[in-house]
Amino acid sequence: MASDGIEIIVYRPRLIEENIINIEQKDIELDLIDNIKLDEVEHNFAYLWLDRYILYKTLLAPSTENFLEVFGKDSPVYKQIFGLLEDKWLSIENDDNIKVLYDEWSRYLEIVYGGEFGKVSLNLRHTYLVTLCKLIAFTFYSGGAIPTPNQIINILNGHAFTKWGINNFLEEDFFAWILRVGDDFCIEITKHIIEHLTSFEITEIDEDILKGLYQSLVDPEERHDLGEYYTPDWLATYMVNELILDPNKRVLDPACGSGTFLVETIKVMKEFLLKKNFISLSRPLIYEPDLPNRWKKGDLSPVKCISCSSCLVTMRKGPVYCVTKRNLERNDR
Repeated sequence: MASDGIEIIVYRPRLIEENIINIEQKDIELDLIDNIKLDEVEHNFAYLWLDRYILYKTLLAPSTENFLEVFGKDSPVYKQIFGLLEDKWLSIENDDNIKVLYDEWSRYLEIVYGGEFGKVSLNLRHTYLVTLCKLIAFTFYSGGAIPTPNQIINILNGHAFTKWGINNFLEEDFFAWILRVGDDFCIEITKHIIEHLTSFEITEIDEDILKGLYQSLVDPEERHDLGEYYTPDWLATYMVNELILDPNKRVLDPACGSGTFLVETIKVMKEFLLKKNFISLSRPLIYEPDLPNRWKKGDLSPVKCISCSSCLVTMRKGPVYCVTKRNLERNDR
């Protein structure tokens, strides 16, 4: 952290190369995380910013249980924001510029499900959830930075994500009507979320927290009427482990919901990569487990492994072995 008393800049140290034993200053680079000019922001935002970075406290783990407690349907945060959304909707529901989004959303639901499901309360709950998701995404990609009021609008319309090379991540959706209401209203409702979002270490999310939030906000009867079903984590894990056997395959889930299967797939792919790096170095030994003893006895003939990487396919289903060697042995029988 660096400061001249007015501007404060937060950096995160990063090793230029991994596995350095004796770390020196030249081995470290500083990545800019966040900054603030105290003479350019309101005192409430300044306190929130200082509370995050200087008045340090232990951050909450981003678990489903913790998120439900802070942002779920019974939480003060949800009740406050839903009340603001409801009051604002009652005052602008006849505004054609905003009503067109609601009508389109309601019409699509009717076409898909064959009935009238477009309740205002359901739309407002989705608006709350979508707004929360956008702020979570920004917090994750920014490394935990607290958005300024000016950044909030760019988060809601998606422009804030282009600096990370993420284009078309967010476009105006059915629940972006709050942007049409005006910047002041957007900042008012999001600041309540941000105040509590800073209590979490968002960069350490490793589970599908959105599923729990959605199930909290939309009751079982409504989900049943809409034909929605959330696959339990244990079942998604089992299915992915059974189906994703080749790390080179691509995975498509066009009806991904909160992304349960995609989250589990990413976990499996990360495991593949970790094992792949280790196994790639061990390929000669996989083909010839006795290779060190052969060399020790003076037999320095080339290794029999042809580096075809067929062994990588076996690492998800038990003991790793050389597919090429096994096929040759079968043909010799």
